[in-house]
Amino acid sequence: DYTLFDKVIEFYGDFYHANPKRYREDDIILTRPAKLIWEKNRKRIEAIEKAGYKVKIVWEGDFYKDPKRVISECLDFLKS
Repeated sequence: DYTLFDKVIEFYGDFYHANPKRYREDDIILTRPAKLIWEKNRKRIEAIEKAGYKVKIVWEGDFYKDPKRVISECLDFLKS
């Protein structure tokens, strides 16, 4: 995870954060359904935003598929 001024970039692992492109809400990740993981992620992002930050989520699979695009998107986000 990375913070610069009022921007936060969260790097989410596809497994541990239950990437919705790969998992259904009732899929069990370790001991919890994906739906509960998504809820925890949502609450964390809300808390970060409430503290005054803008948040960008980067999924592991997206990064591995096209790292140049993801890095470019992150740089654009940080500059905006």
